[in-house]
Amino acid sequence: MKTTIPNYISLFLVVLLTAWGTRAQEANFSCQNLVYGHLGQLLGEWSVQTKDRTSPGNYETNQGKSKITDLISGCGIKESFRGTYRGKDYAREVLIIGKDSTGVQMSILDSEHNSFSILDGEISDGKVVVYWYRNKEVKRLQSRYILTVQSAKRFEFSSYLSTDYGENWALTHERIYTRIE
Repeated sequence: MKTTIPNYISLFLVVLLTAWGTRAQEANFSCQNLVYGHLGQLLGEWSVQTKDRTSPGNYETNQGKSKITDLISGCGIKESFRGTYRGKDYAREVLIIGKDSTGVQMSILDSEHNSFSILDGEISDGKVVVYWYRNKEVKRLQSRYILTVQSAKRFEFSSYLSTDYGENWALTHERIYTRIE
């Protein structure tokens, strides 16, 4: 004897499964990270003016655009920058993820150096400060990245280089972000 499910029951099951699947996709998978309160204000599209070091003491002015989006509703942010540097197209992807109430981890994928870096830092005095060391044991060559929010429409994200164990710092990139309305 062959058993069949009436068409109206089949249709009901399809509608039920579709509705359940749609609700699961709309669920909020937000992180409960305190750092995101600081980073979340950067979401949006930005015009970026840069001052880029080409050699010690020499700088050029460039421009670009940046889009900053959130990662898993509050775990961190992702910046996608497109602009110019040394007369060529330049792209950079930056992820900043909150580790705890003040700690951050930043990763950078850079088209100029074809490099990927992971750095650690923290939010202190309203600024995100992240360090990179060439040789972690002696820390002679260091980079320092500082993100400072100036208002809802403007922030700065600049980097500095030290070749003497962090005693002196030279600006390598100054990036001024202005919100695109």
